[in-house]
Amino acid sequence: MIKPKSNISVFGKNTHLNLIDNEGFLYINSTNVNKKNCLKRILEIMKINVNETLIAGNAKNDHEMLKSNSNYKYYVGNKFKERVKKLMNINFVSTPKALGKQLQKL
Repeated sequence: MIKPKSNISVFGKNTHLNLIDNEGFLYINSTNVNKKNCLKRILEIMKINVNETLIAGNAKNDHEMLKSNSNYKYYVGNKFKERVKKLMNINFVSTPKALGKQLQKL
């Protein structure tokens, strides 16, 4: 079993990394790197308010991003639905096609 956070030596430097097992794929990244932080930075550069942004995800590596303050957050599928239910203001849709139907209503 992989520990969620591990100290690993990278190029001779002790670096704190996240190791995330995501449906058979292993994601390795620095502790402060995630989709939420990347989205936040992109929105700052483009001068777009997060409340004007639709956020959709369907996997463990989307959970941080789904914690963003957007008014339009969608979780697609049922695999991690119980875990995601704890987040505030999340809309649930079963398939990408269902998400498309929701987007047409906006």
